[in-house]
Amino acid sequence: MPATPPAVLPPVVPGPDWWGALSGLHPLVIHFPIALVLTAAVVEFVAMLARRRRPTQFTVISLVVAGGASVLATWSGWGLADEGYGGGLALDLHRWLGVASTALILLLAVCALVACGGSGTEGPRHAWATATVRAGVLVASALVAVTAHYGGKMVWGDSMVIESLFPPPLVSADPVPDGGPGDEAVSIV
Repeated sequence: MPATPPAVLPPVVPGPDWWGALSGLHPLVIHFPIALVLTAAVVEFVAMLARRRRPTQFTVISLVVAGGASVLATWSGWGLADEGYGGGLALDLHRWLGVASTALILLLAVCALVACGGSGTEGPRHAWATATVRAGVLVASALVAVTAHYGGKMVWGDSMVIESLFPPPLVSADPVPDGGPGDEAVSIV
């Protein structure tokens, strides 16, 4: 009896890697909530100086949108780390500060909605919510900045800004002991 040829299986074509695609969006989606929170902090600081009794409409909208966008940014950031990007203490700090930032922004979005809810009067009915939003958005902006620092450190190194402002001293390639004319040292960076 002749041997039957082995069955030829069709090639396996993997489906889309949705987790990998979401992870790749992290650099794109992270900058939007950062800008919204930092701008909301400035706007609320000015509103506080102007003695407004409620958060501005800009701040409310910014915190709600930043809350949703930061959830996506946090999720995609964890996916990016799962894909092998980043590592060490900088990654751990960036991850957990990002989670804390997201939680704080979501809490502030709820407080901002409470502060602006109710009747159209400017009374002190929800003064606690306004105070929470104003103090919290300043804390959130600092927390977001520190979180972004650790993210940037993983991508760009220790500090592009500090190294640009305070460059390391130049090193002479061929020091000249007598320093006579025509004996110029070549400096390298």
